[in-house]
Amino acid sequence: MGFEPIDVWAERIRAEPKAIDIVEGLIPAGSSYSVVGGRAGIGKSIFALQLCFSLATGTPFLGFPTKRTRVGYLWYEGENQTLLERYDKMRQNFPSPGDWLHIEKAPTGAQLFRSEVWLRS
Repeated sequence: MGFEPIDVWAERIRAEPKAIDIVEGLIPAGSSYSVVGGRAGIGKSIFALQLCFSLATGTPFLGFPTKRTRVGYLWYEGENQTLLERYDKMRQNFPSPGDWLHIEKAPTGAQLFRSEVWLRS
């Protein structure tokens, strides 16, 4: 499509179905991946895990409405027990995500270069 008058463009866009955000006003539907970054120890992992629970259960995230969706949580750091403790804390405040939330610990070091780690069937 080439250039068009802005009023024509505006009417065309208004006629399109409006996309539904998975976190209203924050994360649009169709986002495949979201990454959280920042200094060590500021709560990125807890923030991300809470976001995952909110999306997987359809409960508000920091007061913002969510649309229930399947979520994958890939984590790179820490021990299994630490993540289990965080999971237990989340479960005190959220219903079970059931099959809507999946988890995987990312391979580290030499494992990153073994294709069979990433290409499991």
